[in-house]
Amino acid sequence: MRTLLLTVSLVFLTTLSQAQAFEPGLLVTVANDTLRGEIENSHWVETPTKVRFRNAPAAAVTTYGPEQLRLFRLTGGRYFRSELLPVDRTAETRATYLTQDKAPDQRPETIFAEVLVEGPAPLLRLVTPGATHYFVRRETQGYIELTERRLVRPDAQGRRTYVDANNYRSQLAVFFSDCPAATQAVATARFTAPDLAAVVQAYNQSCSGTKQAVASYLTPTRRRRSVALDAGVLAGVQLNSYVLHRQDERSEEGYSLDGLNVASRPHPIGGLYADLLFASRTTALHGDLTVNTVGKSGSVAAQGPLPAGEYRWKGIVYTARLGVRYFVPLGQTTRRLFVGTGLALDLMQVNETSLRYGDGQPRTGAGGVQVPGSGAFLAVNKGNNSFRGFDGVGSSLPYLEVGLRQNRFTTALDVRAHYANAYQDELAVQEPTSLGSTGGYYAPSYTGRFWLLNATVGYRLSKADQQPER
Repeated sequence: MRTLLLTVSLVFLTTLSQAQAFEPGLLVTVANDTLRGEIENSHWVETPTKVRFRNAPAAAVTTYGPEQLRLFRLTGGRYFRSELLPVDRTAETRATYLTQDKAPDQRPETIFAEVLVEGPAPLLRLVTPGATHYFVRRETQGYIELTERRLVRPDAQGRRTYVDANNYRSQLAVFFSDCPAATQAVATARFTAPDLAAVVQAYNQSCSGTKQAVASYLTPTRRRRSVALDAGVLAGVQLNSYVLHRQDERSEEGYSLDGLNVASRPHPIGGLYADLLFASRTTALHGDLTVNTVGKSGSVAAQGPLPAGEYRWKGIVYTARLGVRYFVPLGQTTRRLFVGTGLALDLMQVNETSLRYGDGQPRTGAGGVQVPGSGAFLAVNKGNNSFRGFDGVGSSLPYLEVGLRQNRFTTALDVRAHYANAYQDELAVQEPTSLGSTGGYYAPSYTGRFWLLNATVGYRLSKADQQPER
């Protein structure tokens, strides 16, 4: 396990990439004020409904909606303009939302639209959860909407079939009917940004008043990544618990371990983490490797014929977690709340394990049977003296977490519980028998569930983020 931790540590430290949320940009307000500073690049898959801006790295963050801005741009990146457009929100491609033939329902709406081509005939884009919409206009005519659309229709046997109802080619053919260059481009154009841009560029270059190609923003001026790695170190404290509860109704020598918590104290925890942030920067694949101590030593009170005793149970837990995190900005700040879940694999190496009653010498127990006075404690994994742990430890178990991220720091709380484990105290007598589990007596049985709570603080070691490529 130590070799695995060292190997993964080296991989993390040698693959750290750049990661930040804000980058240089500008925005223009409705009052025609140009503000230069930093815009939070959320690497939008769906068109944003708001934008977060700060005029300096340490300044407060202000959020703007489309009613407050004329446009905003990322330096060397994407360009959005506030426009009043005819938007059909009923257009859908998701199977669960499809309906039968339905007339378009366009309504004027002020939105941030992404500018793909700017000129006499511009091309704008709006991406919603159910469809991609493009908007085109020309000097003497307003915007028309081209949108994906699927419908449900019954076939001859009454079964549901899905029909592509996107008629963008016929719309563009009519719209540019007086421009042969544009109509020729329409004939082979697919419903993609590059092909539709070729149509409007054909009009701009051949039929517009300026008759020249215009600015295109399809390709960013610098290369971007669709993912970013946020990785670093973490440290904190683990609170864990393992309480034994008796299983049997009665015992000749009582249940001296009933209610005993052999792990009830805080333990330091440390390790490495990595978040692979996806395009929107709101979702991440999370992984971490941690190590912490576990267990304690203590005394056991005498009970009936069973003398007082002592126990020691201490070790180290190695944990690997893999899951997902979802981030939500908090108000006008750079802080982000996140929630997460996933699976955790724990490997426990118990280095000290002992239980002793009295002076540790063999004794005569209830019913006159001979009982050892000392032995190992808590389900030793027999046959491998270097690894002693609970039965079943090593399986993957779910965890839940909540946390807060700001700048380079991440605080998190996570909790999980192991399945219940059984334990027999073979140093005590529940009931003498010639056929007992120890040869002369039954041993008292206990169950216990190991649960833990981690409180950690992470510090990001990675640098600036390379923006994603669309």
